[in-house]
Amino acid sequence: PDIEAQVAQAQATYDSAQTKLQQQQAGVSMLSTQLLAAVAQAQAGLRSAQAKLASAMATEKLTREQTPTEILRAKNSVNSARAALSTAQSNLKQVNASANLQISTVQELLNQARANSANSVINLKRQQELYKQGFVAASTVDDARTQSQVYASQVSAAQQNVQLTREKVAADKQAAQDQVAQAQQTLESANSALVSAQAATTQYEVRSAEVNDAKQAVRQAEEAVRTAKANITQNALKQQDVKAALAAVNLAKAQLDYAKAQYDKTFIRSPISGTVLQLAAQQGETLAAGLSAPTLIVVADLSKLQVDVFVDETDIGKVKLGQEADITVDAFSKKKLKGKVIKIASGSTIQQGVVTYDVTI
Repeated sequence: PDIEAQVAQAQATYDSAQTKLQQQQAGVSMLSTQLLAAVAQAQAGLRSAQAKLASAMATEKLTREQTPTEILRAKNSVNSARAALSTAQSNLKQVNASANLQISTVQELLNQARANSANSVINLKRQQELYKQGFVAASTVDDARTQSQVYASQVSAAQQNVQLTREKVAADKQAAQDQVAQAQQTLESANSALVSAQAATTQYEVRSAEVNDAKQAVRQAEEAVRTAKANITQNALKQQDVKAALAAVNLAKAQLDYAKAQYDKTFIRSPISGTVLQLAAQQGETLAAGLSAPTLIVVADLSKLQVDVFVDETDIGKVKLGQEADITVDAFSKKKLKGKVIKIASGSTIQQGVVTYDVTI
């Protein structure tokens, strides 16, 4: 019981170490995701600030160098952006319209494949019953089984096609929506540029202040990007925690293996399979081995019994290895047992004053 408790304790320690390792790994993954998201967000803020700065500087330039030609150019940009937005919206409608048709088509193919598979399974069962009754040949059953497997493969392929179609439709929709959003942003920028161009002649000081504010925003965004990138070093510290948790798992695994090895040593097993001839100890007794291993149980393989006989020196010359021999014992005096000579002693033995040789049969 003590060793079993040690194994259970080692197992619990190992499970706890594994759980902690999984938690550390999940924490590293979560932190890495958060840090990368923070960097991406900071970079997006920087790009937005840079875009605003570029717009403010352009607006300031228009304020200083406003001409009817520039206003006309701004109007043309608005018209182009509107046309691009209209095209993107039309494309989105077409994508949405074709998406349902594509999904319906592949779903119908899947339904048809499932129906064919179900019919093939029913047909296979029917042919098997007819085969058992002797009405059809075995080849008919084999054809039905092959057809069932083919339809099953078609179902799997149809399911994969449905999944791929759904993913493609989703990707197409997202791309079309992104085009619409981009076109809307472009139109908004063009409208802003037009308004700025029209009102720029009287707002030079306001535009200059906006340029300064935009530059300050860019500097702040750049600092945010540097800070976000510097925070990535925290991930390296978390990696050290993961390594420590992994080392703890390996240590707990080694301790568990040692406890299991000690537990295995509590079992005493016979080196051979056979019949128990004698019990030298009973369950529950305490064994004291001392300088030699005690005998616990005597086991014999009764399928390989042998007899040691002593042959007179005058007859030993007639005995050969592999020679067949008939054996009789008092317990079965009328029955002859068959055997073969497997060993002949090289040296003699004195039995009752007679020189004999030990022969194993």
